[in-house]
Amino acid sequence: MSVRLSIIMPVYNCEPYLEAALRSVLSQSVTDLEIIAVDDCSNDASCRILQRVAQEDPRLRIVQNSKNMGVATVRNIALEQARGEYVAFCDADDTVPEGAYEALLSAIGECDVAIGSFEDLLYTDDTERERTACPVGAACRDSVFLSLFSVPCLWTKLFRTSFLKDNALCFDDDMTIGEDVVFLARAAALSPKYAVTDASVYRHIRRQSSRHRSLTRTFDLASFQKHVECRQRLLNICGADPHCTEFVYLQFAWDLNTYLCQISDPEEREAAFALFQQFMRAYPYENTAALFLAKTGVPYSDFCKMSADEYFEYRNSVLPREQVANEFLAGTIGLRWIWIYLKGWLKFKLSRRNP
Repeated sequence: MSVRLSIIMPVYNCEPYLEAALRSVLSQSVTDLEIIAVDDCSNDASCRILQRVAQEDPRLRIVQNSKNMGVATVRNIALEQARGEYVAFCDADDTVPEGAYEALLSAIGECDVAIGSFEDLLYTDDTERERTACPVGAACRDSVFLSLFSVPCLWTKLFRTSFLKDNALCFDDDMTIGEDVVFLARAAALSPKYAVTDASVYRHIRRQSSRHRSLTRTFDLASFQKHVECRQRLLNICGADPHCTEFVYLQFAWDLNTYLCQISDPEEREAAFALFQQFMRAYPYENTAALFLAKTGVPYSDFCKMSADEYFEYRNSVLPREQVANEFLAGTIGLRWIWIYLKGWLKFKLSRRNP
């Protein structure tokens, strides 16, 4: 059987969702495909589910790791075995809408990469609460970096296999956070020919149970360091592109803020904030004070002199309430971002009360 498309699916302890992910791919209108599912030493029933589905449909190929190797290595293993003319990626706890791969294959033509839209679904205690269509948009068609990073994830992309293999594109196996965005940055640095479709090609499912919404869930210094290192690696790869620089410093500013406020240990929070200050100073914010204020919630001149706790007192207690309210009224953020802001503020207050 000829294989036009290889779908790479890392699998690790995804028992409740795995079969739905597999079925959504195997039921696609594009039939000349294969799924390369790499089970990264799961300790639940994931392997049994893979074996059962593979018996029903031989297009599912299973690779069984003898030890846990991490998602970057898993994807590299699958890439080496891909037989299709094209490669796409699917997580084992998401699904692919009907016609997704047909839309991407129709769009790619002679290009190296095709990029589609996706649906963002939020489930709380198994109840669908939010569904948002996230189109790529025509504005992103002017820049390969913006197009690839309009959604900085693998799942909305279709790659020509020869483009990946001829350029030895693979995932950095020393990374446990952000390996996908670094992979995309390496691809963008090669200036590939790309096509964009407005078709929805992926359903990204976020699940929150009551235990996952705990306000006391912690985020540590080591994790924060990995996030900063990921951003620095992006700049090293394609920082000469002004779109990349703007994306890393401006679009990730909110993310770094969010991670910071989840560090409950005061000493670790202070150390992380020092890293954050060092990272943000590399961008000429002194010339764009209003921009820095909009992205971080504090004046740049004050930011350079603040301690971590002073920063959060200002950011979470003074300016952001008005800023968040104005953005919500303007329609630039939704209720989900209001909740994220409130959760971060409460976590910080709790950490100050119980250092």
